[in-house]
Amino acid sequence: MKRGGDRLEEVLALARQAARRADASSVDVASAEALPVGFATRVAARWASTPVPGEWELWDRVTRWGLALAVAVCVVAFAMRPSEPDRDLTPFDQMVMGPVGEGRS
Repeated sequence: MKRGGDRLEEVLALARQAARRADASSVDVASAEALPVGFATRVAARWASTPVPGEWELWDRVTRWGLALAVAVCVVAFAMRPSEPDRDLTPFDQMVMGPVGEGRS
């Protein structure tokens, strides 16, 4: 398995080749001259210093998105639930449930 440093070396080698080809084809490099000194080095150093995300960070991200999606689905389901229709109680329901004031359920 290749290490991260190998990839950096490959990218830097390709960048050097591209710079040589641009000089050889006499392309206008005025835009490249406008960049500050050491800009490419800083960009490469920043790219190399970024940590590689591990598998636990991926699972953490997936579970957070899953939790957010589940909460959103619950909120939508609660907001769209139908209201309970008012229905006439049968004599059996009146006997079992009783008046609301008596505290029977």
